[in-house]
Amino acid sequence: MKLADTEAAAARLAPLIGPHTRVVTIQNGIDSPDMVARHIGVGAVAAGIIYLAAYVKEPGIITFPGGFERISFDGKNGDAVLAEFAKACNGAKGISAETSEAPERLLWRKFVGLCAFSALTAVSRMPLGILRKNSESSDLYKQLLREGMTVAKARGFDFSEDYYQSQIEIFQNQPASMKSSLLVDIEAQKPTELAWLSGRIHAIGRDLGVATPAHSVIWSALSPLQAGAPEIPPG
Repeated sequence: MKLADTEAAAARLAPLIGPHTRVVTIQNGIDSPDMVARHIGVGAVAAGIIYLAAYVKEPGIITFPGGFERISFDGKNGDAVLAEFAKACNGAKGISAETSEAPERLLWRKFVGLCAFSALTAVSRMPLGILRKNSESSDLYKQLLREGMTVAKARGFDFSEDYYQSQIEIFQNQPASMKSSLLVDIEAQKPTELAWLSGRIHAIGRDLGVATPAHSVIWSALSPLQAGAPEIPPG
């Protein structure tokens, strides 16, 4: 589910949690693990990420334009339940899995790249293939990426130039039809995760004294769409 619904859903989880239950959070952003842990405890939560650009086209129909099919999550020091889950994913078709012992860095690694991609596609209302052919939009993507890396560094996650180049490579090689989930939600006039993406970069940058001009502009420009399509007054 989307981040706007996570808190309410997490509040209903407790009766479902047993001593061997693990909840793997694979939503966007960096906030979901803490949201869920507030309701079921840190021990049951395994922070994770997923690289899979799928979305609900209509009820019962999932669209997947191609690209990565990978999930990574906190292994919690060799936790047997999580290890078995990774094994099950790797035995299935269409998804691979790996565990990590640095889950917070894992979240930030995806967060920085996702925020740049989401911001660019959402503010332009265009898919990736069009944007990367244009030098101005490509430069904006690079600025958004650099801003996210600077904020990450201020929070203790210093990503190297290799990381930057890897994100540029992803930008250049993912399917041309790919859109961010943020853009998909805007087009569907649904509530968005903007506050947890560019809005979060903006807020952290403001709190730490780190300038984020591109993310801040996108946050301000798209804020009216946070709760879905606003009602346009007549006249």
